[in-house]
Amino acid sequence: MVELSPKNLLLYIFATPQRKDDVLHIRAWFLFYALYMIAVCILSNWGYVHYSRTGDNIAKAVWFLGLFVFYFSLACTYIPLPTVWLILLLASPVCGLAILTPFWWVVMVAGLGAFATSISHTNEYHFITYLLRLGKIHLLKQTRIYLWAHKQFKVWPFLLLVVFNVLPVPADPVRWLAIISGYPLVKFFLANWIGRFFRYGILAVIAESLKLNLIHIIIISAALIVLSLAGVVFQHIRTGTATASSTP
Repeated sequence: MVELSPKNLLLYIFATPQRKDDVLHIRAWFLFYALYMIAVCILSNWGYVHYSRTGDNIAKAVWFLGLFVFYFSLACTYIPLPTVWLILLLASPVCGLAILTPFWWVVMVAGLGAFATSISHTNEYHFITYLLRLGKIHLLKQTRIYLWAHKQFKVWPFLLLVVFNVLPVPADPVRWLAIISGYPLVKFFLANWIGRFFRYGILAVIAESLKLNLIHIIIISAALIVLSLAGVVFQHIRTGTATASSTP
């Protein structure tokens, strides 16, 4: 296994690892991702400046939608940003950002959120693939656990990716499995978009129908955080109990 010293980490950043059997252009992707994020920031800033000068509602929507896309394009496994609150905030008519009819505004929020999340997951795809090129990390593909999981995944890969993007799970092993197994990138992006579109669409419809205000959204977000923490604590207690019971 490669020693992760500061020198080696710098080498991995500025030099391309030797393994390239994944046929990905990783440097080109990271350059595109950086330019994409810069472009989103510029567009959002334009909206802010134009709204500050004119009070135009379209410029205000562009400002917030730009921040929305930037935020969702960052959120992934290694940057675990909460996303429910922002979908609810943007989709609710109370926030005053809607520039379309309720139906099309919900579609826009869900569609843009799904697109930005798919970009984030594609970035995660390249990042994890990059890690797999380092040293002997790629040998995990030869483990029994991976071989068994990959066999199950191959039955309905696209459907599994879609379903796990719809479900509000704290971690997505199917997405990681798809990345490690080299699932086609275009299908990976499309499955992520479809699944997230349905998930965000449901949240957006709830926010629009119930006309959630900021207090409602804060309460919902706090409840979700408490439930997540409770799940982690419960899992920790169960693991500790199982370990204790197996100790002679």
